[in-house]
Amino acid sequence: MVWKEIISKSSDYLEAKGANGYSESEPEDKDFTDTQPECKNVGEYRMWYLVTDENGNYVPVKNFAYVTVNKRPITVKADDKSITFGESDPTFTYSVTTGTVVEGEKLDVTFTREPGTDVDKYAITPADGEAGNPNYDITYENGELSLQAMINVR
Repeated sequence: MVWKEIISKSSDYLEAKGANGYSESEPEDKDFTDTQPECKNVGEYRMWYLVTDENGNYVPVKNFAYVTVNKRPITVKADDKSITFGESDPTFTYSVTTGTVVEGEKLDVTFTREPGTDVDKYAITPADGEAGNPNYDITYENGELSLQAMINVR
């Protein structure tokens, strides 16, 4: 039987979770559950537990353990794109090439393109968007925009 208490000392993290601090004393109104608590956001959690015997009866043991959720390492690469001279830049996209994103989550990624309008190849550089990606340790890799010559067919 487990009950989760957030104990991260980051005020932004606590406010986002609706907490106003943490304490070392056991909370009085815990509802213990058989299901594993969800701890997907980066931070430190205290897991309170009750011990049961093989028949499911509570044993007089109640304690806590600390669990730390670290950032998930991933690599994000800007997808290569190609346009013909005179066309506008396409919508830039990315692929996760190493690691995985948690199901149901979407990364906040922005892109800049190396300036230029000549027929050539230009770097597409991905980076964290405005909201950031606090649960991920992201390594970014550039993609390439190929600006190709227009071909006249007669």
